[in-house]
Amino acid sequence: MILVLKRVALWPGLLAAVFFLVLAHPAQARSCAGGRVALNAGKSFLSAAHSRSPAAFSRALRRHAAMRSIAFFALGRYRRKLPRKAYGRFVRLSTRYVSRKLASYADSIRGSAVDVTGCRGNMVETRLAPSGQRVVWRIRGGRVVDVKIRGVWLSLALRDHYANLIRQAGGDMARFMAQLK
Repeated sequence: MILVLKRVALWPGLLAAVFFLVLAHPAQARSCAGGRVALNAGKSFLSAAHSRSPAAFSRALRRHAAMRSIAFFALGRYRRKLPRKAYGRFVRLSTRYVSRKLASYADSIRGSAVDVTGCRGNMVETRLAPSGQRVVWRIRGGRVVDVKIRGVWLSLALRDHYANLIRQAGGDMARFMAQLK
């Protein structure tokens, strides 16, 4: 009977140790809701950065990112000015435009691997190896909806950029979309 009690008394300590190891080990963080999505997307974007190819970035965006949501978020208050029949074209142009922008910044995206360091809700924190650069991914529905790198949320930067392009186009949405080509 004493032996059974001692075994039962060990369980809380064992459970606590296992719980600590699971939370502390970065590889185990992959099991969080969006961890696998962030890992796969990170690998695709690192590969695209190494190639410096807009086409590779475009493939990564189409495969991993919720480009429709990202594009319309970036359009912000100007969305109501975009004719409904132009929605599909706008998303395609946005994907192409973002792909070219990412390719132009490919040299600043350095790393050979992505490690998940933590998860909270729909946010997945990662580090690029070997640089240690921190990247936070916002995941929704198995797709990337935003990325924070070097302290900047890319969707907010894109929204500001689109607003400037629309102002430069005098608010004319056709001229704005021509700028995205």
